Amino acid sequence: MPSEGSFNSMNSLNNHAHNDGLHEVSRLTFGTSIIMLCNIMIGSGILNQGQVFSDAGIIGTTVLYILAFCMIWLGSVALIEAAEALNLKGTQLDFSYLASITHGKKGSNLADGSIVMLNFMANLSYILLISTLASSLLQYWSGNETLILFKPYFLAVVFTIFFIFPGCLARHFTNMPSFAYMGLTCTTLVMLVVFIYGPPDGKKYRAMDETIVMWDWGQMFRKSGSVIFALGFTAASFHVYLGISPRNVKEWKKTLTLGLFFGAAACYSTGIVGYLSFRSATSGNILDNFDGVLAQIATILVIVHLIWYTPMEFVILRHSFFQLCGMEPLKVPFKLHWMVTALLLSLMVFICIVLDGTGVDSGDAFGVILDLSGGIGGAISCFILPAMIYRRAKSDGYLNVPCKILFGFGIFMAVSVPISTVIDFSYGE
Repeated sequence: MPSEGSFNSMNSLNNHAHNDGLHEVSRLTFGTSIIMLCNIMIGSGILNQGQVFSDAGIIGTTVLYILAFCMIWLGSVALIEAAEALNLKGTQLDFSYLASITHGKKGSNLADGSIVMLNFMANLSYILLISTLASSLLQYWSGNETLILFKPYFLAVVFTIFFIFPGCLARHFTNMPSFAYMGLTCTTLVMLVVFIYGPPDGKKYRAMDETIVMWDWGQMFRKSGSVIFALGFTAASFHVYLGISPRNVKEWKKTLTLGLFFGAAACYSTGIVGYLSFRSATSGNILDNFDGVLAQIATILVIVHLIWYTPMEFVILRHSFFQLCGMEPLKVPFKLHWMVTALLLSLMVFICIVLDGTGVDSGDAFGVILDLSGGIGGAISCFILPAMIYRRAKSDGYLNVPCKILFGFGIFMAVSVPISTVIDFSYGE
């Protein structure tokens, strides 16, 4: 990768961005591209959106969604347009490589570092959810809450080794369309459970005259991290872009707009229905509000979804991890490939075991993980870096002014979300 300060003018930037050949990735149809984009957005974050509405209010959350939609769209378009301006091709179509061309080694490290942080926390939340949901099911079915085999820490190990690890060995994101189809099918079924059974089940939790929260400024700052986490996928932009056909900015804008719209609509609608159903009793994981056979079915669907979904996020995490280590991800020997995969997953499982041992409520831990990872890692990878890259790659581009706004928004999120989260956590809210 180029070293910092290697490029002193726009001419040298463009001259360096030559075609170094295409690597093999799976090309996707227009529909599959949208599905994969939606699926990479709709992970565990959709389960926390009811709590976002409960804390930030309906108007407050709506404002957050509009802002997040516009800023994430702008950041993703800015990245692809910057790559086109520099005439990047093949393996050069990479977030880290683009950052290295425009901002040197520090730029590539910041890109890969933010992606590793965001996706590590994301995968951690998925394993945490899988293990705690499976534990609650098995303990309910058996009537035994003390057996080690049914404890979250044991199940985290079992599910990771036998169900998650094999899928994580895939080399590239575009090789996983079947994962996207299966994951999105399970998510749709979970949404139907919330839509159909949330309102009647919610009557058992809330008072009939309970006030609906419309706006809470303080909670808006904190919960914006969860919204960014749920909708943010900018780190995966190039992974999807490599698969679309034809591969150009016009096609990307079309794919991006539809994918982001459907993904945001799914998260928003699930969140608001969940909140209006359970009001102040809305859990950090909306499925915790359901009980009986219905809750068991929905829980199984979420577990299956996350087993299919986790490898898609993990592949992006490992890709950036290898680049941080100075290696070409697609050329890493298979032995090292699976060893690093096992090491990263083991670290996530270890953290899950520690959290379980401390007695921290899994729903609260889940919410805090989403808030912090979205507020810090998401702000850097979705807003700050894309704005910096575009303004360096296309100094006279039509998005220069919007990118100034995007940069400021990202800085504000990266500062306000951690502060508000720590304050709320300190006061036990």
